[in-house]
Formats: sequence, structure tokens, C-alpha cells
Amino acid sequence: MTRLGKTDTRAKAFCDMVISEGYGEFSVIWNKSKTWGSCPSILNHRNEKMAYAGGCGYDKESAVMVELLRFLLPEGEYLSGSGAGFNTLVRELDQHGWTLERTYTGKTEDGYKITRKNS
Repeated sequence: MTRLGKTDTRAKAFCDMVISEGYGEFSVIWNKSKTWGSCPSILNHRNEKMAYAGGCGYDKESAVMVELLRFLLPEGEYLSGSGAGFNTLVRELDQHGWTLERTYTGKTEDGYKITRKNS
């Protein structure tokens, strides 16, 4: 396995907790960038970054969530919905046994819940 940076280590810890408990909640925080418009980040309970997306030309909401939730899958399996849109990511996670839903939408923050589907 490749060595993980700080952000990836935090994302993996979050996913390990979700796998253990079968449930997790997170928020996507939207910050203004002079170059890229609104860019999303996902922070942990200590306000430390677990995922970030910048740039343009793709769906940043799904990209930042793939950066966070990719550790839900066994090593060697990948989420391919990065940048393809929220609904595409929801369908892909469903195929892997997870339910992703939006719990609230705000001006600069959106909430989400990920749960393991009942077998």
C-alpha cells in the first residue's frame, strides 16, 4: 500500500469509522476561489481537511466526496464517479452496498449521510 498523506489519512480514518459503525455524516463546505469559483472541502470534527476539490470543468461536489469515500471500498477497488455528478456517485455507492443521501443544503454548506445497506 502506498503511503498516505495527512488529508488521505484523515479520510481513511473517517471511512474506517463508517465501516465499523455502518453510518457516518459529513458536510461539504464551499469556499470562494478567485480563480475557480466555489471550491468544496470536507473537514473532520477537529476542523482538519479530509478532502478538497478545485479547478474547473467537472462536478466538484462528487469529486470531493469520492476523495473522502473511496476508502469505503476494499483496496484495489475504485469509485469512478469523481466529477460525474452526485446522482452518478449515489448509484455507484449503491452498487457497493452503501446509501448516500443529502440531508441539508445551505448557502455555503451541504450535509450528507452515508449508511451501509441492509444485506
